Amino acid sequence: MGSFFRSPVTKNPGTTTPVIFDILGPDGATSMLPDGLKFMFNVNPSSISLSYNKGISPIHTLGGYVEFHWGNALQEISFENVFGGFVRVKTGVSAVTNNAGQGRRQTLSYDNAMDYLALFHNNGAIYDSQGTLVVQGFVQLTFEPGVYLGWIHGDISINEDATKPFSLAMSSKFVVTKEIINMRSTQWSNLSAPIKNKTPPTSAQEGLFNGG
Repeated sequence: MGSFFRSPVTKNPGTTTPVIFDILGPDGATSMLPDGLKFMFNVNPSSISLSYNKGISPIHTLGGYVEFHWGNALQEISFENVFGGFVRVKTGVSAVTNNAGQGRRQTLSYDNAMDYLALFHNNGAIYDSQGTLVVQGFVQLTFEPGVYLGWIHGDISINEDATKPFSLAMSSKFVVTKEIINMRSTQWSNLSAPIKNKTPPTSAQEGLFNGG
């Protein structure tokens, strides 16, 4: 089976666009994870909300501070996730991951939830065997609207309900430092196209252009 990640935003025909997390280097462009290790939710979040605020850039000059006021800038992306299917079956996404134990911890869905917690815990950082920080990178989030760089917020909420023993609910936030928007309209390419005058100039116009 070929790699699922054929492009920065991959969408299979007839399916929804997956939510994918990647770890980028300090340059904010080089991926430090192979395709097989990029994190993807088995089930997309139940809700995703985008929070915008006015962009203000203060600059210190010799005469004082100058503020540049921009339009609305994306600040945070909030997720509501439900990791379910903690039931061992013979086949499917909830299949057993190893031969030890008989509980929900041996399911792929539970592994997916723990992988997300590991992503939150490291937050783009790479450590050596001694626990020393070697590289502080960025977390890249990719889903339907575009690509976003930043870090997972320091607060993450995990809710477990005794009446729903086969699932976990998580609430988390992603702080955005850079936003890359994918333009879907083909009209944007026409804005950069050269303007061609289809009307040939008259003899009088030719004389003006030739200095006559």
